[in-house]
Amino acid sequence: MRQGNPPSNPADSNSEAGEKHAETSKPELATPATPVSVSEPGSPAPVANDRPAPQLYSVPIAAPLRESAGEFDSVDNPADGDSTDDETADELPSNVINLFTGQALAVEASTRIIRISGECNGARMLYSTLDNPERLVAVPILCWALLEDGAVTALVPWLDEVLPCEEIEEKYSINWEGYYCSIVEDFFFEPPAEVVAQLGVAARFNRGLLNAVTSASGNAAAAVEERSDWHIVQEIPDPVGTHALLLNESSDALVLTSVISWTLDEYGRLHGMLADDASIEKLPVLPGDDCLFCAEDEPSFKCFFQRDIAEQIRTQNPETMQAIEQLFGSP
Repeated sequence: MRQGNPPSNPADSNSEAGEKHAETSKPELATPATPVSVSEPGSPAPVANDRPAPQLYSVPIAAPLRESAGEFDSVDNPADGDSTDDETADELPSNVINLFTGQALAVEASTRIIRISGECNGARMLYSTLDNPERLVAVPILCWALLEDGAVTALVPWLDEVLPCEEIEEKYSINWEGYYCSIVEDFFFEPPAEVVAQLGVAARFNRGLLNAVTSASGNAAAAVEERSDWHIVQEIPDPVGTHALLLNESSDALVLTSVISWTLDEYGRLHGMLADDASIEKLPVLPGDDCLFCAEDEPSFKCFFQRDIAEQIRTQNPETMQAIEQLFGSP
């Protein structure tokens, strides 16, 4: 059984910027040197490049943008799948609080992830910072997620956790500016219609197990944060070249390793899966292999970086290394 608990903070990656335009214009994209500004120089930490960074390829297909939810108005909730009124669980009381997160159980249930779909068309989340609102930064979207309440949102690795784009805006000092896809060369603010349809249909596959878990645990959602005994209900390969940054305390070295896949457990949590080099039996390592383990199971795990920032760390870019030292302290 793979075990683990999820991680938290912002990591820019593959960041591309441009001047903010009107909704229908295309941003000029340029990669910033580092996600964190540093005022004083520091000594770069040694980097252990003992794990290969695989190149991932996909064949992008132009997808029509979703203009409205009209064609889905007849569906009460895409997350319901084939469930009937008899299968509908009782609503959670709004005055019961999760002791670990401080959130109402009803809120946590509504934001639980039911199903995910990897983003293979190169769509990106756009955001601007409060100190430079005219500059757009583009971050590759990891996947789209269907939530318990029927909402569909994009997920992005952000330091040591994976967050919905709207939640990143709430937790950190950024302004979410929507999405951008270079294939169709357009901005959009709603998930594409075919993504919503795909997730709604696929949710029927997960619904039985998720309902069984809900019935078994009752309203004990407050214990989810401390659960280490979880089961995988879905696993997708990483489509954006995400890397995990580990700190080898004995040698003071930073270790970069590729995230092979992302797993969704029955409690709606997403886990980045890494390969244990000593347990690899076949190459290449694929999702579902026995050698995979949860990133948060590794005490030396620090955060996730997407491919461009990971490459800057691998080549020990001075500004990036200074930012890493400022972020985590000198290794």
